[in-house]
Amino acid sequence: MKKIAVLDDDLVVLEILEVALGNLYEVKLFDHPNKLISYLDNELPDLIVMDYLLHEKNGDLISKQIKENPVTNHIPIIMFSASILKPEIIENSKCDAYIAKPFDLAELENTIAHHLQNHS
Repeated sequence: MKKIAVLDDDLVVLEILEVALGNLYEVKLFDHPNKLISYLDNELPDLIVMDYLLHEKNGDLISKQIKENPVTNHIPIIMFSASILKPEIIENSKCDAYIAKPFDLAELENTIAHHLQNHS
């Protein structure tokens, strides 16, 4: 079963994504960027889904950090946000896909499946 790491500081969103994706994937939930980064030191998921707006550090910086690390740069990252992000923010984050909130779960599932298939 493919492993997906989900980072969001909104616990309701984490619960929704765990329920929505839990039958298809092994889902690891993180409510703080440092927890995700620590996890990546020991284990590598097949894909990461993360929010852009986080309390401690914006998702674009975390995504860029992951993509600039030779150990983790192959992991596809899907970023979502309720904010309208400028194209240069998305590009600088080095994320593989961006989905606007509120997102349709089917759209997220299709985007995840697409990136998992392309990075297998």
